[in-house]
Amino acid sequence: MTNGPASSDSASLDAARRAEALGPHAIELTQALVRLNTVNRHSGDAHPGNEGHGQRLIRPLLEELGARTELFDCPADVYTRLGVLGPRDRDFSDRPNLLAELAYGAGGPTVVLQCHMDTVGVDDMTLDDPLSGRIEDGRLWGRGSSDMKGGLAAALTALQALHDVRHELHGRIVFASVVEEESNGSGAGALAWIDRARRGELFGGDLRPDGNGRLADLALCTDGSGPEVWRSYGGVLTVDVHVQGRSGHPARPGGVSAIEKALVAKEALDVYKAEREALGAGRNVNLGLFRGGTHPAVVAGAASMSLNMSYPAADAFAAEAAGHGFGNAPGRARFEQLVRERCAADPWLAEHPPVIDWIKDLIPFELTEDHPLVQDLAATHRRVLGQEPPIGVNPAWSDACYLPRFAGTPAVVCGAGVPGQAHTAAEYGETHRIVDCARVLAAFLYGKLRA
Repeated sequence: MTNGPASSDSASLDAARRAEALGPHAIELTQALVRLNTVNRHSGDAHPGNEGHGQRLIRPLLEELGARTELFDCPADVYTRLGVLGPRDRDFSDRPNLLAELAYGAGGPTVVLQCHMDTVGVDDMTLDDPLSGRIEDGRLWGRGSSDMKGGLAAALTALQALHDVRHELHGRIVFASVVEEESNGSGAGALAWIDRARRGELFGGDLRPDGNGRLADLALCTDGSGPEVWRSYGGVLTVDVHVQGRSGHPARPGGVSAIEKALVAKEALDVYKAEREALGAGRNVNLGLFRGGTHPAVVAGAASMSLNMSYPAADAFAAEAAGHGFGNAPGRARFEQLVRERCAADPWLAEHPPVIDWIKDLIPFELTEDHPLVQDLAATHRRVLGQEPPIGVNPAWSDACYLPRFAGTPAVVCGAGVPGQAHTAAEYGETHRIVDCARVLAAFLYGKLRA
């Protein structure tokens, strides 16, 4: 006798109910994770944390479910290995990624669940205790509660909900808790585990690409707000512009203020911003840092500006079709052209042109709305929560982008965060979102591994 669609739907709803029953555990796990300082080492905080604190908390939970686990740091050359324009001089030492494999019955698909353990800094937060994890009126307060320790706890809870019915499942789940997604981190942890698997260096070589270069059949990332179905995330450029002046005493002639010359160069940045944002959604340009000078009594000898620039998947596909590679090389070239042209009209800057230093070009990813993965997740959301799921395109960036490009694996994002709360000075999560995310994930995973 075979299971028909009705019985399969009923069984997946049972998985969602088991996850709901584990809801208190999901909330307690989120609190425990928020209370651990896993602030990215490059956040700018005076006392950043270490992702290892969180990995050591969840590793035994996975092993209790029968998972094989491995801890490893990112290699120093991880970006150049994969051909990614990423930040230089990052310190990856003693900041382990955690990979776990849960194997079920013979055959079946390989499903990736990817999360990141690092958070942005806490020094600028307004909460009395940025890592309190306290709950009040359904809000769980603290850094990482929305981005993304609630989503991480939801993923683990979904795995626990599957444990009692593991004999009904076929396939395997690869759970990845990675580092270096935040604070200009550029997804080094996601790249590191994919590279390790492609080399046959994970789980004794048991996880490696198939003949088509595919590491897994599908992937879910539990970053972002939700539970929602995010079928696409944007790419992002980051650039530093360094302007030279001539320092001196402000009461004497001869000094050239780098701050004033940076304002000249900024006119080109303003033109670029207007051009990009006029092209449509997902192309925001943000001047996030402007630094210069040492003291009011010294003419500023140096100034710098740092910008983030979002771009949609359409721009990356267009660049690739034109022979520029998948990313935003045309956007970088246009930026440099505008700066060069504006500075050529200024005598000082013509002789001392700004130094443009591209920090990163992080690629986007996109699935069509009718892609089976998008539709299957949306159908599960509808069945479990009894409401129409939001299906959207997120202009921010996610390290899920590397799964389609380097692992041959289609990916969607379904998180547990509160919209607009990531990175805020008084970040909070909502307990019902964490539990609902676990319910949807459990039902979806059961359906994929039970089919």
